Amino acid sequence: MKIVLDSCVPQPLRHHLTGHDVVTARFLKLNHLDDADLLNAIEGPYDVLVTCDRGIPWQNQFAGRGIAVAILRAPTNTLPDLLTLVPKLLEALPQLRRGEVREIGG
Repeated sequence: MKIVLDSCVPQPLRHHLTGHDVVTARFLKLNHLDDADLLNAIEGPYDVLVTCDRGIPWQNQFAGRGIAVAILRAPTNTLPDLLTLVPKLLEALPQLRRGEVREIGG
């Protein structure tokens, strides 16, 4: 699965998503874009956006979008807190479908 980590997700998390092709919005030079423009830029070539932005479902329309979104819900967006969600994220990724938004953790 091809995954983009949003700029609010610590970059080292990508090393823990084994079995997937993971890049960051910063690596793609898209970290300056707002959510809608980022989604437009990555849908198609990528399958999933992983973010900590809990407001993304309320600010964007996902029906018919060519990308899924996984929202990590941890106490903070620091690497130690997010690492606790990696097993659940890895379990959810194969089930995510384009246009779907799923919260992981909470």
